[in-house]
Order: sequence, then structure tokens, then C-alpha cells
Amino acid sequence: AAECPLDRQGRILIPPSLRQYARLNREVVLAGAVRCFEIWDRRAWDQEMARIEEMDSDEVRKELGI
Repeated sequence: AAECPLDRQGRILIPPSLRQYARLNREVVLAGAVRCFEIWDRRAWDQEMARIEEMDSDEVRKELGI
């Protein structure tokens, strides 16, 4: 996590080290809640969503710790 500045057009400037760590390519997904959000590489997001959709409700609860 990092606090990232905005450029003159209001875009978020993600540091190169975080772009590399998250393997962000050209297309990204913003996934968030009220006070924060995550930035995912589109391909990684699609793979994670497919994995979750294959789980039954007990597996999802276990993964979430509830």
C-alpha cells in the first residue's frame, strides 16, 4: 500500500515498484468499498473471480474467516 499523488488531470500515479509488484499491465480493475479500493490487473482479477465462483458457500466463508 502507498499514498499516491494525482497528476494534473486527476489520475493516480502508481509508483513503478508497486506496478511491478502487482503485475499491472495496461488494463486494470478497481475493486473497492467505501473508504478504500484495490487495483488489480484485469487478467488476475478475472482468474480470481473464476476461482471464487467455483467455490461453495462453506469454502468462501472459510477463506473469509467467518
